Amino acid sequence: MTTDTGKPGQLKCHRCGAADLVLYETRFEHAEWDGGLFINDEGRIEAHGEGFFTPGEIQSRLTRIECAACGHNWHPRRFFAGAR
Repeated sequence: MTTDTGKPGQLKCHRCGAADLVLYETRFEHAEWDGGLFINDEGRIEAHGEGFFTPGEIQSRLTRIECAACGHNWHPRRFFAGAR
């Protein structure tokens, strides 16, 4: 978001104008399991053992913003650069 002067500014809800926003970001996570793969009674593949998880890239199309004041949700059009 930019202010009227064209300078960067704090993002606010475009419905109610509140700055009380919550960011929900989804990351692509990688997992490795050390105990092998099995087919369970329902015919689904099941991993056994300990899982080792590695966080991956932010999935920008799944990132959404929610206004805590009015509940409005939207997907940002700009790229999310991560937290500072």
